[in-house]
Amino acid sequence: MLRSALPVPGLPMPLVSLAPSLSRPLLPSFLAAPALPAGANAALPKPVVPVVAAPASVPAALPAPEALPASAPEAAKTLSDQVRSGLPPDALFDGSRAERSSVRPEPAAAPKLYSWFRIADPAHAAALAAILEAAEESATGRATLSKLKAKLRSRKRPLVFEFTKQVNSHAYVDWETDVVRLGTSMLKEDPAHAAPVLIHELTHVIQKSRRLPYHAFELELEAFLVTLKSARELGVTYKRGDFMRATQLKFKGDLDEFIDWLHAGHDQKENFRLLSGSRDEFLRKLEERLDAEAKKVATAARTVARRQATYEQMKAASYLPSALENYRNQELEPAREKLRSAQGSYGLVERDLRLLRSVNGYLRYRHFADDVRAMAKRLHDSWN
Repeated sequence: MLRSALPVPGLPMPLVSLAPSLSRPLLPSFLAAPALPAGANAALPKPVVPVVAAPASVPAALPAPEALPASAPEAAKTLSDQVRSGLPPDALFDGSRAERSSVRPEPAAAPKLYSWFRIADPAHAAALAAILEAAEESATGRATLSKLKAKLRSRKRPLVFEFTKQVNSHAYVDWETDVVRLGTSMLKEDPAHAAPVLIHELTHVIQKSRRLPYHAFELELEAFLVTLKSARELGVTYKRGDFMRATQLKFKGDLDEFIDWLHAGHDQKENFRLLSGSRDEFLRKLEERLDAEAKKVATAARTVARRQATYEQMKAASYLPSALENYRNQELEPAREKLRSAQGSYGLVERDLRLLRSVNGYLRYRHFADDVRAMAKRLHDSWN
């Protein structure tokens, strides 16, 4: 889901760690102590319970050891070489492992993350790699990853991910920083259920590189079509009450009604539809929104100026460093962050106006909207 101060494309849907714990196995039979010869009992005190007679002779060789359990579960299969290969930066995992144990089975190798992806917390890398493996099981997922790989290779820098706690959504793409934020709830879910969400957000990353209007509803429509298609290919069944279950059921009905429903809900009604509007209408609404965003920027700037003046007076009055630090963290920095957010929203509206005022920018968006509509019709025709 894309996010800014305004409602933007995103994906709120209720969408496991693949590191299985290996219990300590029993000792193989060949490590158990052999029975003592009969003569060895002569020097020992007489036991209370009669001793079972030892065999007449001890075997010359120990029995063959039992085979150890398989060390690589199905979930630890490697990613396909075609999709995994990418930019030259080193991967997060170098494949090194500790000294092997002669008794315990070797732990399953953690799935490796693509070399063209980066993760903020290395502890989450295996979970992200598992979701990517699940995404590769769908043709739509493989196609999306291949497109993204080409985009990242052309810009010559990897894509950064992080898992963060989120209330209303499972994932979104920060349009200004180009960071993909995944909800921490995805760490506990079946990777197959999380895969369509990830594919949805990677679709937004690809869209951004195409220089399309940020406030265009068709961006979200395409991402949802990709989500529906990949979920069907993976055989994902959503529970009752899940937004994606409602989306699947609604998509089975009339296509135009589905598009209207998706635009009216899911925080999309503030975004503009070229499918049912015109360029002039889009421009007029953007100009009105730009004025509103300018007022928000001015209000936030005045608040920052007041907080800064108070902070300077506190310093001039020789307030304790702890008091200065508290005021800066509690009052000044939040005001500055609000100003930065307002400026970012203003910049996105201003960018969209430039794109649509340009003949080439408008035609690029017009072709994209037409392609999304055609994609929706093809998928809808094949749905039932």
